[in-house]
Amino acid sequence: KATVSVLNCRRASFRPPILATPKRRMGRRDARRMAAAAAASLLFAVGCEGLAFNLAQSYPTAGLCATPIYIEPCVVEKSTPGVLRRLMRRGKNDADWAAEVAVARSYDGRDWEGVHPAPARMTCVAGQTGCAFDYDPNLYRYRVAETAVTPPVGHGVKYATAKLLAQATFGTRGADVDAFDAAGGEDPAAAGAWFDAQVTAAPFTAREYLRRRQNPRAGEMLGAVYEPCEVGARWHRHVFTNQELNKALTVTANGAGFTLAIDGEVVSEIDAWEGGAGTYYLCTVGKTPEELGNAVQYAAAADCAVKTTVANPAVAFAAPPAGADVFTAAAAAISLAPLQGVDISGVAITQTVDAGACPARTAGRAFYFLYDADAGIYYRYDRRIKMFENTFAAPSGTGGAAVMPGAANKCTAAPATWLNRETCVRGGSTCAAMACGSRGEVANDPNLGHMYITRPPTSQKSVYDLMDELDFGFQIHNGKQLPFHNIALWG
Repeated sequence: KATVSVLNCRRASFRPPILATPKRRMGRRDARRMAAAAAASLLFAVGCEGLAFNLAQSYPTAGLCATPIYIEPCVVEKSTPGVLRRLMRRGKNDADWAAEVAVARSYDGRDWEGVHPAPARMTCVAGQTGCAFDYDPNLYRYRVAETAVTPPVGHGVKYATAKLLAQATFGTRGADVDAFDAAGGEDPAAAGAWFDAQVTAAPFTAREYLRRRQNPRAGEMLGAVYEPCEVGARWHRHVFTNQELNKALTVTANGAGFTLAIDGEVVSEIDAWEGGAGTYYLCTVGKTPEELGNAVQYAAAADCAVKTTVANPAVAFAAPPAGADVFTAAAAAISLAPLQGVDISGVAITQTVDAGACPARTAGRAFYFLYDADAGIYYRYDRRIKMFENTFAAPSGTGGAAVMPGAANKCTAAPATWLNRETCVRGGSTCAAMACGSRGEVANDPNLGHMYITRPPTSQKSVYDLMDELDFGFQIHNGKQLPFHNIALWG
């Protein structure tokens, strides 16, 4: 026939019989028959390769071939203009289609194409109105879902531009649509110029975006920190953090209310405490992010079997506590600003500070407080990591205790490689022969918050600690893809 069905072609392929069984050995004659059959099957398959399939024979009126007995090609018809067709797949033993996933699509009459995360391998032939895929009945069941897609009325060129950018870039933004249309819109020459500009654009790394938005809490041997008397220091008004989990909380009556102390250090004075005076243990501290008023759970026993829930109170004192580190400052001595891009109640970052008026943090003391004399409120210092800039343009060679307290062998200089050797500076490091930078290794910006986890050794921080200290919660396995999503959405 002039047009041979792929379905019929594959069905006609020779399936060699099983000649050897536990009771019978394969002899020379059997081996020769098997070899001849395999050769015939190969020749037949080669002969069929490249021939168009006859849709009239292969494509059933129901829209999808019947479930085969063996693994066989199944032909599905392409969509028509204004229609999206999706090939949906579920497991053979799934009771319904609730767990189905799209494995291929055809839209506006175009060929079928596989879609992630589990793309089907589609075979399309020019001139035919359908495409084929291998249907494995031992594993899956399929159906075709069809949706009419109507462009919004009155959008015209903007709709077409947004559709192009949605498929050709990380995502569509209004400013990009306007810029594309202003440059000529759907004109082929303008579209070509836009494509050339995309190809020749200077590359950037997600690492730079990521590092600017990392501001994890410091711990044992985790690097340099933003000290209380530095620009970039972080403060919060709530009393409890996840760093106090499982620690002893001592509540004592003070005549006007109660005084709270953690491991012997006073952290706040409050009007009322549900359990009254006593010793308690912190069990949970809110959800990501920590903030003023979030739920805190405590218990009278260290196993937290019976928990009481209260709102995370504000740091407050009738007068600065004796023996505590307190920086009493007016507006002229320090200025604070809330985080950018994330709204967390009672969290602020130092913008300017009179370091001469700021008392140094006492070594070994867990808490440090800032008293805003103008507003009449207290903040608690939040000890956070300081990341150093070490880029090609500004290679750094800082080392020793400035990089990580107590570690004399640490150095910010990167090794010299073919990527950075042209920008290395000899003698520019205090801890290496040359100061060499690394692409995207910028300093972090505390004003942008702590949006993405860092991964220090688990001996220094557990996975739970990493998640708890984030300013924006997400599942840990999504950590790598989130920067790309946010770059696409917000630039």
